[in-house]
Amino acid sequence: MARPRQQPQPVKKDGFWYFVQLVPPEYASVEPWRRIVNSTKIWITDDPRGVTAQAIVDRMYPTSGSWLPY
Repeated sequence: MARPRQQPQPVKKDGFWYFVQLVPPEYASVEPWRRIVNSTKIWITDDPRGVTAQAIVDRMYPTSGSWLPY
């Protein structure tokens, strides 16, 4: 059984909030990386609870398509 899709969450890394996506199997032959990491360009110290970062991740996350959040 496939894992149900989850709401994408920002991830803390190197002082910034990031959005991590898994590359779908149908694009694995084109994309050499398993995970794609996108920066929200929001410092963790400026947004400690991730409220602004979550809003940016919601805009970055495709509502349709097969790209999955990490």
